[in-house]
Amino acid sequence: MFLIFVIIKLRLINLKEGYMDTSYQKFLEDRHWYNRLCNEYDMEKVFVFLSQPESINKMINATSKDLPAIQGLLPDFNDFLQTNFSKFLSPKFKQIIGSMVGFIIMQMGYVQGSAKKISSGLNSIFSTAMVFKKDSDMENVKRYEDMAVIKKLTNEYKIEFTDISKHVTIKIYKDFKYGIYFFEQSHYVKTPEQGGPYRTSTNYGDTEAAALRRAMLGFKTYLYPAIEESLKKGNSPDPNWLVENPDFY
Repeated sequence: MFLIFVIIKLRLINLKEGYMDTSYQKFLEDRHWYNRLCNEYDMEKVFVFLSQPESINKMINATSKDLPAIQGLLPDFNDFLQTNFSKFLSPKFKQIIGSMVGFIIMQMGYVQGSAKKISSGLNSIFSTAMVFKKDSDMENVKRYEDMAVIKKLTNEYKIEFTDISKHVTIKIYKDFKYGIYFFEQSHYVKTPEQGGPYRTSTNYGDTEAAALRRAMLGFKTYLYPAIEESLKKGNSPDPNWLVENPDFY
């Protein structure tokens, strides 16, 4: 028998426009120090409200007017909080909401600016909130997206086989313009049954998970059966079945 361990080695945070992962789970991963309070306050409901497309558009609209992002959600957001979380409206609760707003809006290509007072006429539970501005570096990159393929590393996976002394690294990128996930791998599979190393012509997927499944296809199709057959015969699988990709870096 053989085992495979897929270990997440790297996860980039603060993804920008075109690379959104505005899931509540991702927020908890990136702001892990809030986990206990988020569970205590049932903050997922708040996050769902903030991450709706309509809410995001309202925050971006407020930001374009140099107003605090959260002001674009008022008074509806204020009513939502008063109705569902009136017993939790503490400074710490508001701080977590501010962090959620920042987490979501910064993934849209914005960076943190400075705090501003909320308009008094809105009768908000917030007195001040953060104003965000467009990330000029990201805007400069977008100017050249027609001249080059711009990809952003979203994850790196290390695959370790218990019966082969080599490991494989898979890097997954997201295309800046089209939003498709591409992968690159450190090694190709070349077993005695193959005429040459397996190189897929479809090194992409609609999601990161789909791209990873595609990357694993060569191992599943060729390497796993070869390992299994070798072990049945009492032999050790050959590390040379994994051939280095000279273009991997």
